[in-house]
Amino acid sequence: MVPSAENAIEGVVVEEFDFFARDNIYSAAISIAVAFLSFAAIFFYKNRKLQIRIAFISIALLFVLIAQTYYALTQSAEDYSITYFIATPFIAIVFLFLAIRSIRKDEALVKSMDRFR
Repeated sequence: MVPSAENAIEGVVVEEFDFFARDNIYSAAISIAVAFLSFAAIFFYKNRKLQIRIAFISIALLFVLIAQTYYALTQSAEDYSITYFIATPFIAIVFLFLAIRSIRKDEALVKSMDRFR
């Protein structure tokens, strides 16, 4: 019995969908976690050490996202064109380091103002 062309095509689509669905769920979960942590850090302005810790956790998650994306692209048999969207985690890391630097400056300013009292 020869399989029909529809079954052969459906099998390929299901296999590709399974691969992409699994990887995109992990990427989406990490991206949502980074966005949530970065947004939540804004509201911890009274606890600057916690803000810095949250920023470092976000940076670590972004490195995991970069590694997962690299692994998915290298393991795939398809040829992908790399677009500028691949740079967004790197840009986010730069901005998080800038935020950490500014939070540390704020902490130093508060400590210097406490000396005047």
